Amino acid sequence: MAVQLNLQALTNSGYKAAPVVTVGQRVVHRYTLQDTRSEDQVTRGANAVRQLIQDNQSLCPTFAMNDDIAFKQMVKKCIHLVINQLAVCLSDKPKATNVDPKYVDKYFSESLPKEPVQCSQGHILEKAYAQFWHARFNGNCPANALGQHAIGQMIIDTELQHDINTIEQDRKETEQKEEENVNRAKVASLRSEMALSHRTKLNTTRIVCGSGKIVVKIATELTLKYGGKFVTAGTFKVVSKWIPGVSLAVGISMGIYRFSQGQWVSGLVEMVSGGVACIPGGGILASMAIDAGLLIYDANNEGDVVLAPNLEQAHKFIGLDYDPNVRPTKEAIIAAYHQQSKLIHPDKLSSLGEYSQEQCSQLQQMLNDSKEALLKHYKYT
Repeated sequence: MAVQLNLQALTNSGYKAAPVVTVGQRVVHRYTLQDTRSEDQVTRGANAVRQLIQDNQSLCPTFAMNDDIAFKQMVKKCIHLVINQLAVCLSDKPKATNVDPKYVDKYFSESLPKEPVQCSQGHILEKAYAQFWHARFNGNCPANALGQHAIGQMIIDTELQHDINTIEQDRKETEQKEEENVNRAKVASLRSEMALSHRTKLNTTRIVCGSGKIVVKIATELTLKYGGKFVTAGTFKVVSKWIPGVSLAVGISMGIYRFSQGQWVSGLVEMVSGGVACIPGGGILASMAIDAGLLIYDANNEGDVVLAPNLEQAHKFIGLDYDPNVRPTKEAIIAAYHQQSKLIHPDKLSSLGEYSQEQCSQLQQMLNDSKEALLKHYKYT
C-alpha cells in the first residue's frame, strides 16, 4: 500500500532528488546532499531531515537525532537519504548496481550492508537499520509483503559479510583501474595541449589583442645586464614599431593592451614610444631607448609580460570550456585549477609509471601560467 508523504521539507534543502522508484508494494525516494563542504548546507540538510520526520509520523527513522552535533556529522558523512516505504535511512553508499540482488539490503538503503543479518525468512538487512525498525514495529521484518514475520536475533552473518567484502574490494580495484585509465587519457590530453601552447621563447609569434586591434609581438631570448644582475626577458617590439607612421598605430595598440592589464604607466610609455618614432632624425633611436626601458621593466615584473598561452588554449588546459561570450567566475577558474593540479600531481602520475618529475613540473608550470592568464584576462587580479 502506497504511503502519502509530505516531502516539502526537502525542497531547497540541498538534497537533490532521484526519480521515484516503485518495487512491488514499496515506493522508494532517494536524495543526495549536494555540498557537504558548506556547514550551512549540512545544517539545512539536517534540519530538513528532522522536519521530514516531524511532518510524517508514520515514517521510521533508522538513526538517532537526539545529539545535534552527532546528527549533523552523520548527515555530512552519509549523504544518501533513502525513504524506503516507511523506513528513512542515511547511508554513505549509493544504491547497489551490477551486483547479485541476494547481497543487497532491499528494505532499507538498497546498498550492500556492512553488517548483514537475515530475518526468519532469509531477507538480508543492515543490522544498524534493522535495530531501529525492530524497536518501532515490535520485531517484525520490513519485508512483510507475504505476511508479518520476525526479524529474529539479528546475528551478523559472517559468511555473507565476507562475500560482500570481497565484492566491495573487487569493485574498488575495478574503479581504481578505470580512474587510472581516465587519468591517463586526461594527462595525455594535457600534454598535447602543452605541446601546442608551449612557450619556446625563441622566434615565437604572439598574438596580443588590445581594444579590437591585433598586434604581433616577437618573443626572443635576450639577456640584459641591469642594476648589477642579469635578467632574461622575452619581449621585443616588432620592427614595424620603428617605422614612422606605422609606429604610432602600434604604440597606441600596445598601450591599450597594457591599460587592459592595469599597467597604466607602461601603457602611456608605449604610446609615447610610438609617437616619438614618428619624429624625423633621432626619433627612432629615442623610441628604441624607450622600448629598451620597457623591456627592462617587463623583465623585472615577470608575470606582467604577455607570454601565457592564448585564451582558448588556457581554458582548455585548465579544464574549462571556452566560449568567447561566457565569462567564467574567479571561483570556477580556481576550482578547475585545483582539480587539474590534483590530476597532474607527481604522486598521482608516478603511479602511472610513465611521467618523470620534470614532466610533472612542466605540466604544473603550464597549468599555473594558464590560471594566471585567465585571472588577468578577466581582471580578477
